[in-house]
Amino acid sequence: MSQSYDVPVSLKLEKAEDYKQYEKNVINCVKWLEATPVNEETEKRLSANKFLITWIEGAPNVSIMITFNVTSFSEKNPELLMSFMGGWTKYVLETGDTTQLKGNLAGVQSAIRVYKNNTKNLKKDKKMEELIKISDEGKLEEWVKTQLAKT
Repeated sequence: MSQSYDVPVSLKLEKAEDYKQYEKNVINCVKWLEATPVNEETEKRLSANKFLITWIEGAPNVSIMITFNVTSFSEKNPELLMSFMGGWTKYVLETGDTTQLKGNLAGVQSAIRVYKNNTKNLKKDKKMEELIKISDEGKLEEWVKTQLAKT
């Protein structure tokens, strides 16, 4: 997987229409970031993160709302916040659904995938372990809904 993704090098993101041409690349970027261990291909990971952030910042169809109640899992492992944003973005691009609930849910699910795939590379975190348990019980959407209601 890690070799099948190439980070775009010269971006042209000047107007709204420019973002559309990179949507498939954004989805592949998020998939690559989820699948590649955080301690491997660190230079490529930095470039991929930079591409993703640059694209998200100006994308006309993606608007991410970061709420501490939902993303507090990133305190111990800050790289999981990038996973959250990537998962939210990928969800919007694949479904067209821009609701806060579903975006947050997709973001948390992405962060869980990255955490589970990097148990040896990330710090053990009680908050994330609890989220995995909640997810395994099929209650993650309800948890996200509850957290959003607190804001």
